Amino acid sequence: MIARAQAGSLPEYERPPVSEVALTVQLDTDIGFRSLDLAEIAACWADDLPDMQERDRLPRLDIDPDDADTMLDLGNTAATPRLWLQNASGDHVLQLQQDRIAVNWSKSAADDDYPRYESISAFLEDAWCRLEAKLDDLGLVIPTPSVCQVMYVNELGASEGWRSSADTSRLISPWGGSSSDKFLPADRHEALRLHFHFPEDQGWMNIDGWTADRDERIFVLTLTSQGWPSSPDLDGVLGFMDLAHDWIVQAFTSVTTEAAHREWRRVR
Repeated sequence: MIARAQAGSLPEYERPPVSEVALTVQLDTDIGFRSLDLAEIAACWADDLPDMQERDRLPRLDIDPDDADTMLDLGNTAATPRLWLQNASGDHVLQLQQDRIAVNWSKSAADDDYPRYESISAFLEDAWCRLEAKLDDLGLVIPTPSVCQVMYVNELGASEGWRSSADTSRLISPWGGSSSDKFLPADRHEALRLHFHFPEDQGWMNIDGWTADRDERIFVLTLTSQGWPSSPDLDGVLGFMDLAHDWIVQAFTSVTTEAAHREWRRVR
């Protein structure tokens, strides 16, 4: 098992540009609850996540985009729908489907503070335990977790120091962005992708960056780590999530510049 970074050794920012975090656990088989059970399951979070919706089931996670033998198992997308549970402020979401448990935090207002990974990990752990207890009442169990994914989305706009494509190379270290002459317009859409494997075959990480048009044009930097729990239980899930988080935080610092770190007030 790859050692995690020591506590207090990870880079830290006062104003990180994080706009969304998602922690996802894919299960090796379907749980087996019925559509009729969804309301009873949702009631476990009635006080914390009162907004209940049913959405189409998501396809299973791909294992490794570099593995030509890996097939994307779409499963039965017409089966029991995905349960979407959201809090009143809209910044915390729990998603449950037959083969997946996922929690999301997303920025719902411009001045929202990123609540830090530990609170989102605790949200996942609590969701797992509540679901496990309810499934026990229904005579069911949570199947073995098979794949874990951690995703961080960062949105860079004017308040994060990115106003146009001219700022990309100032903030994103692998981006050159220059041309040999002045023929091409400076205003452009742009994208990059980096792919890395964890040592000891524990998983992989993608770093993707691209421009997107919202109310203003922004640069989106997404870091996604995916791999396998170290043991077939909640402890193994949380162990991989912690490792993936460490990699994402350190990789984020590696692919952004010192000028970016000053913009986001790096404190360590």
